[in-house]
Amino acid sequence: MADWAFKTEFDLEEFVWANLEPLFNLKPLARQYSIRGQICDILATTPEQQLVVLELKNV
Repeated sequence: MADWAFKTEFDLEEFVWANLEPLFNLKPLARQYSIRGQICDILATTPEQQLVVLELKNV
């Protein structure tokens, strides 16, 4: 497995967003999406149209 390091959480989010399909087979929908006063980093769907919420931590 790759040992990736990112300077900031934003850099991590940029990388994951750009690689959602090849890494996780997910279709990107939105970034920093607000749901009931909470913000999720990435919103995506599976090939079966299931909603996926990604909350990233760079620690």
